[in-house]
Amino acid sequence: MAKVALLIGVSEYEPGLTPLPAAAKDIKAMQRVLENTEIGGFDEVTLLLNPQQHEMGVAIQTLFDGRQRDDLVLLFFSGHGIKDENGELYFAARNTCKTDRGVLFKATTLPANFVHDMMSSSRSKREVVILDCCFSGAFAEGMLARDDGFVDVKNQLGGEGRAVLTSSTSTQFSFEQQGVDTSTYTSYIVEGLETGAADRDEDGWISVDELHEYAAKKVQESTPAMKPEIYPVKGGFKIKLAKAPSNDPKLTYLREVEYWVEGGNGEISVAGRTALGALQETLNLSSEDAAAIETQVLAPIENKRIKLQRYELAFRDEIRQEFPLSDRTAANLKRLQQALGLRDEDIGLIEARIIAEQPRRKTRNFTNYIGACIIGVIGVVFGGTLVYFLTPKDKIKPVVNSCVKEEYTLGDRISLGEEILLKPDTNPDKKAGVQAFANSDCKTAIEKFDAYRKTNSTDPEALIYLNNA
Repeated sequence: MAKVALLIGVSEYEPGLTPLPAAAKDIKAMQRVLENTEIGGFDEVTLLLNPQQHEMGVAIQTLFDGRQRDDLVLLFFSGHGIKDENGELYFAARNTCKTDRGVLFKATTLPANFVHDMMSSSRSKREVVILDCCFSGAFAEGMLARDDGFVDVKNQLGGEGRAVLTSSTSTQFSFEQQGVDTSTYTSYIVEGLETGAADRDEDGWISVDELHEYAAKKVQESTPAMKPEIYPVKGGFKIKLAKAPSNDPKLTYLREVEYWVEGGNGEISVAGRTALGALQETLNLSSEDAAAIETQVLAPIENKRIKLQRYELAFRDEIRQEFPLSDRTAANLKRLQQALGLRDEDIGLIEARIIAEQPRRKTRNFTNYIGACIIGVIGVVFGGTLVYFLTPKDKIKPVVNSCVKEEYTLGDRISLGEEILLKPDTNPDKKAGVQAFANSDCKTAIEKFDAYRKTNSTDPEALIYLNNA
């Protein structure tokens, strides 16, 4: 049984495709862990940096040709993925180029179906493909986004005894952060292998599904807009890729840190800190080693926090200059969100909270705007693009202890205060406030929303409903 790997990194391209400097470092990092006899233990690891199209094809055919049934064959690619108008996937090589109109010269690429043919003709029944690419070369400040578009990876690269791991789904961006040695996805693939932390069942081996689970979790903690995927076929997801250390004090401490971080919403509680201190003494770990491990575990969470802070600062700056925001400003903020790799739901509550802090305006438009904005957050959660049409009807007659309130044709996904949309954030006071608002009893609504906010002051929906009332 042989273990062989081909690591392809394309960092330099012809004009029309953005350079990806981290791709060269990705394959070096993968080589380090695969060749390590205590980790990957691969017999043969071949690096191919910035190959021409024909060189890439020859190397891939050589990788899969002449293998035995029980050989483990691994193909790793870091670079641009490009799709054509039919959704077919192509891997970009050093000489891959496009016309002046941006049309791909397919003869300068390697089609995914070529890789499929090579895998299908191989006798090996243990084949793993790891793709750190996505499917148009778009650039965003601080990050490099790889080609984007829908590609049916599973059908194009699936087959018996195979597992295909991708850095994102077929419609999402993959990112490499400028100034960082390796790309986001590869860095966590390597980390999971090198530390042994990807050995989730602690049996001393890291299988394909365990490696995917580890990397996917870390990627989404750091860059939520990326969602790594795994496409196993038959027993492919249980292929054992590497060994994990046993009785390693650092790995033991790392797993304990992960436990307390996961249970503490990204922070280590007082109880967790006490437990970790005791474990550090038991394992005889130095303070420097313990701190380094904690930094490693918290790094993706801290990275996301910094991105959210950057977005919040930008949003606050824009809203100080104009409110409501113009279409142009909203488009710019959307572009920033994509550059930071944040989802709509990540930034939704930030926007709702800041909007709720704005001074109350005399015009009804402001109330309508903030009432609609909070629902924009929820609209994403339930999956849908919302367009807000608020059409006044006849005013209803006020009743005792009520305020005059206009009714609107709102639809099921927009509420001024007559419906709870943030279902997890509720209690009897909030329910009573919503019911009172729906009945135009704004005095009671105000009292109930005020009472609710004494126990849950961070619920932006309640604050907006209170302002509306």
